[in-house]
Amino acid sequence: MAEACNNGILRHVDLSYNCLDAKECEIFAEAIHDNHTLWGLHMMGNECVVDSMNFVKPGLKTIKQSRDILLSPTDQKTNFLESITQN
Repeated sequence: MAEACNNGILRHVDLSYNCLDAKECEIFAEAIHDNHTLWGLHMMGNECVVDSMNFVKPGLKTIKQSRDILLSPTDQKTNFLESITQN
């Protein structure tokens, strides 16, 4: 995974819900530590969090994780496209 991230081709990577444990996340974090080509990294559902600077913090897991979505089937008020077209 790290090799694919570090080759400069990938810009956004979503590894969410791959059941990566803290050790696997730590290995991945070390391997991409000096990566300057990734613009977005998503790791929800694994035993780590991604901080605001896109550094992987292994062993941490927030109780509630969220991601930006355009449409939530449970709450139509969060539909971004609808909200900007009504104004």
